[in-house]
Amino acid sequence: FEAPTVRGMARLVAEATAPTAAASDALAVVPADAPVERPPGSQVLLSFSQERMWFMQVLAADSGAYNIPLAIRFKGAFDTGAMQAALERVVQRHEVLRTRFIRTAEGVVGEIVGAQFPVIENVQLAQDDGASADDALGQHLAKVTRTPFHLDQCPLLRAQAIRLADGDVVLLIVMHHIVGDQWSFAELGRELAAHYNAIRQGGEAALPPLPFQVADHARWHRAWFAGEREARERDHWLRRLAG
Repeated sequence: FEAPTVRGMARLVAEATAPTAAASDALAVVPADAPVERPPGSQVLLSFSQERMWFMQVLAADSGAYNIPLAIRFKGAFDTGAMQAALERVVQRHEVLRTRFIRTAEGVVGEIVGAQFPVIENVQLAQDDGASADDALGQHLAKVTRTPFHLDQCPLLRAQAIRLADGDVVLLIVMHHIVGDQWSFAELGRELAAHYNAIRQGGEAALPPLPFQVADHARWHRAWFAGEREARERDHWLRRLAG
């Protein structure tokens, strides 16, 4: 490390958190109530939690510890084409699912990409002799969930339709924690179901428009935190680190 002592780290923190004109010009802040339509190639600020998640993943690049799984079991007919179309609509609706995370001269930012939709992989579950169907399924789900993502590559979400011997299908969706959490994953599941049912009936899901995207909230929160609040928090921790 460049600064192996706590006091040295405090000095580096003070230097690293000094604002730069380049960063301010490139990533201007907008209020959360003014959502922005961003084309592919646009760069967006990360939320503070996304910054932490990016740092933790970089420390353990080969780890899948920050992957979040969602598994839904379908009994009876499963329309892979309709589910693929539903998943694409969800990804198109939520900008964060079309975002990769890259290093720049100003730090780590999100970059919006074009329509790189995850493709649902069809898997016929193989069952080893002596293993129960539930054990085989559990082992497969764990293996796919543990597979790490590369945060600079989209999509940060993968999906499989796992076909079981009894005819059931388990839809497995895994995404990285940097693009969602358990609450938002539950919302994703509800939207996916709404789109899937609507597509099978030849219609459109009746979903309200999103008031803002994740990046809009990140910009608002950073603007709210900047200035006196940020200075007070930074000064407090620099004093603590300096001893």
